[in-house]
Amino acid sequence: MKSSISYLKPPDCKSFSLDKPNLKRKGKKNKQNNNKNNNIINQDKKITAQQQTFNNLIINQKKKRQIKREKSVDLIQQKSREPSPDFYRETSKITSKRLIANSPFKKSLRKSKNILNKSNESTSSRSFESEDKITPTYIYKHNFENHPKKKIQQNVFETISTKIQEEKTIKHINNLNINKDREIKRECLLKPLKNTRTIYERKSISNDNNKIENRNEINKKQKMKKKLDISTDINLNKTSDEVLKEYDDKDGNYIIEKGEKLINRYEIIELIGKGSFGIALKCIDHKNKEYVCVKIIKKQEKCNQQAKIEIKLLEYLKKHDPKQLGNFVQLKNTFLFKGHCCLVFELLANNLYEEIKSIKFEGFNLTTIKKFTTQILFSLLCLKHFHIIHCDLKPENILLIEKNLTGLKLIDFGSSCFTSEKIFCYIQSRYYRAPEILLGLEYDIEIDMWSLGCIVFELYTGYPIFPGENEYDTLYYIMEFIGLPPKNMIISSPKKNLFFDKNCNPLERSNSFGKIRKPNTKSISKRLKNADKSFIKFVKECLKWDRKERLCPLRALRHEWIIKDLGTEMLDVHNNKIEEILNNNE
Repeated sequence: MKSSISYLKPPDCKSFSLDKPNLKRKGKKNKQNNNKNNNIINQDKKITAQQQTFNNLIINQKKKRQIKREKSVDLIQQKSREPSPDFYRETSKITSKRLIANSPFKKSLRKSKNILNKSNESTSSRSFESEDKITPTYIYKHNFENHPKKKIQQNVFETISTKIQEEKTIKHINNLNINKDREIKRECLLKPLKNTRTIYERKSISNDNNKIENRNEINKKQKMKKKLDISTDINLNKTSDEVLKEYDDKDGNYIIEKGEKLINRYEIIELIGKGSFGIALKCIDHKNKEYVCVKIIKKQEKCNQQAKIEIKLLEYLKKHDPKQLGNFVQLKNTFLFKGHCCLVFELLANNLYEEIKSIKFEGFNLTTIKKFTTQILFSLLCLKHFHIIHCDLKPENILLIEKNLTGLKLIDFGSSCFTSEKIFCYIQSRYYRAPEILLGLEYDIEIDMWSLGCIVFELYTGYPIFPGENEYDTLYYIMEFIGLPPKNMIISSPKKNLFFDKNCNPLERSNSFGKIRKPNTKSISKRLKNADKSFIKFVKECLKWDRKERLCPLRALRHEWIIKDLGTEMLDVHNNKIEEILNNNE
């Protein structure tokens, strides 16, 4: 007991000693001893009461510490717990992580963790008899909404989100200003070009841009379907051809639009005509500021070959006939446009067929016919001098230079050829086709003289002389007016079995109307009523079976019908022109 009392020394109690006191008096010894024992008991009671109060204080302190620890654990659990996705709906994931890392709430969480670690270390060093070991338990199912610092955190995120939105709006405004500046600069650069461009040019550029965008979309779709392979390169080339086919019709002709510009130079005004070669357009040349005729060839191999031949011959004639004695159309330019070969010519007036049509197929007088024929003969003489065959002479290919005038020019050299380079066997239009072509025999410049005889007849009467439905019908038309061909022509013909029997007599055939034509049943002179005899003679000499017996251009220019009524001065001019063509050695 003594040891226990001496051990326990509370801080509030005064120190005291339990040593025996030195008693002076001996008489009253027993009484004093009793009193001492009573005092000791009272003191022991006081000490036990003090000890109990001290122990209660310690227990209360321990409870308080435990409550604090539990609260700190709850704080850690609440702070370490991830917030709900609705809370971060306004901001992105990346920004939310950065904001949480740098937020004051996160810093306080770190401090609380450090405090907890220190408290754990301190509790582990102490040992209490009545205390169990406390281990922190992390409970994740805590009501985050009831946390006292939620409002602070919300305010922090709201302020940060507002700042981010402000920054985004500022960036958007800056980008808009930059784009405006770029547009202004572009407009400043394009101002001089806009002033020079016409309305049609702007429309054509916009149309081309739209078509290019459509093409790019098609190519993108094809690239998505077929990824990078060797086969894709081939398919892409095919698709480019398919895209170009969109500009063409079924026959291969280019689909034109009024006001469209070809190579940003030739503006389309109207369609002049169509043919087996392609189409002819009236255009404005914005470079030279003049009207021109653009011939767009069909997208076919045969037509492209004919176009190359035509370009070759016209360039040759332009070089060797600088004075334009032959009355040939002038080639100005050539170019490719969307897969089509294009030829640019000088713009001429109506052709002879349109002129006949304008007078209701009644025919011209002999003076105008003579002017037309002399000019055609000069061009044929020039072609013979250069060893060229036109191969498609007809009223549609003879054009007036100007309206209400008699100046002429020859066009369409697509089927023409040099006499040493005869490419085509099937040539000339059916109404103006020579008999050697129908019978499949050799031909020369004389086939153009046959065509001239047919044209002169049509200019006088208004109608063609041999309007056959097919080759059989045209040949029977010729035999009806001229008679049977010579036997040597029939025998040497590779097509004799189609038209004649073994005895060289024509086979009886009927046309679509059921009519059977017989030879020598009609005459040219009867058809050319009230015409000059020299004119009838000229037509008959052009329409001979044997090509060697036909008129050549030189003899035709010196024919009595051509020279008659010219006068001395005009005759001298006429003869000088013939000599100039024949003496042309360029």
